[in-house]
Amino acid sequence: MSKIVDSYNEIGKIKPFINKLRRIGPSPEYFWYRFRWWLVNKTHHVTKFPIHIDIESSNACNLKCLMCPQGLESFEMKKGNFDFELYKRLAVEFKERGVSSLKLSMRGEPLLHPQLADMVSLAKEAGVLETMINTNGQLLGENKIRDLYEAGLDYLIISIDGASAKTYNSIRRGGDYDLLVENIENALAIRDKMKLRKPLIRLQYVLMPENEHEVDDYLHMWESKVDVITVNRYSNRGAGDKRLFPYTPIGRSNCYHPWRRLSVNWNGDAKMCCGDWEDRCVLGNLNDTSIYDIWHGETFNRYRSLLKKEDLDQIACCKDCFVLASYKWEKEK
Repeated sequence: MSKIVDSYNEIGKIKPFINKLRRIGPSPEYFWYRFRWWLVNKTHHVTKFPIHIDIESSNACNLKCLMCPQGLESFEMKKGNFDFELYKRLAVEFKERGVSSLKLSMRGEPLLHPQLADMVSLAKEAGVLETMINTNGQLLGENKIRDLYEAGLDYLIISIDGASAKTYNSIRRGGDYDLLVENIENALAIRDKMKLRKPLIRLQYVLMPENEHEVDDYLHMWESKVDVITVNRYSNRGAGDKRLFPYTPIGRSNCYHPWRRLSVNWNGDAKMCCGDWEDRCVLGNLNDTSIYDIWHGETFNRYRSLLKKEDLDQIACCKDCFVLASYKWEKEK
């Protein structure tokens, strides 16, 4: 029997839920947003506006990680930071139309954007319920931590793919394990010192042959300290197959992204999926049009129609997608 496999693999059930509830509080708006997040994929309902938007604050990165296209000599991508004037215009649309969730990162390191905290602050002023970033944590110094916290960041997601300097530094090439540990400890301590409920702090670990021997050490070190901890399944982004989970893809599945979210590159190009690293399915540019018009545009709706038919091979960015949930999986015999 086939099943859906996602890369995201949260450790535990009760503790993460309690931690989220404790930090988010009894918010009907938040739980309605999470219900809609689940529901729209089940019903294939195109909402009036995206529930979630990815804004690529920067596609540059300070690391050359083993499992990332940014670490490949053959990978080429023009680099830049998101224009703050364009972002301010988009924030007006956030407020007018309503966006529940915003992630200010995609293919690069968000802390390279000099106005990242201002972007968080503007989103909160526009009524965005949940602002978040994914970061490798190397640039997460005390001043940046305080700036992000004061801006109202809701979710801080930090990648840590080892439990020793030897393993981490070999995977996150250009990174410093000891500095990362110090930064995570500071992020936790400063939140306590400022007497803040948020941001929720999540650590994530991409499970690969190079670090599988340190999973237990990683969990032992951090599980009692952070709000959410994950051991994520590896998805091949062009750096070779490092899968450790015992499943084989046997077909394609209706992907959930296009009914939930819109992704926007640093240059304003809007895409239906954050997994479209090579920009094969650009829907339009937000310097020229609105989020609303792209969300309801003919191109996006044509893609959704093909996805509902599970005809993903007809969509350039879906044909060889690395997102695990876009496949049907069968347990290996």
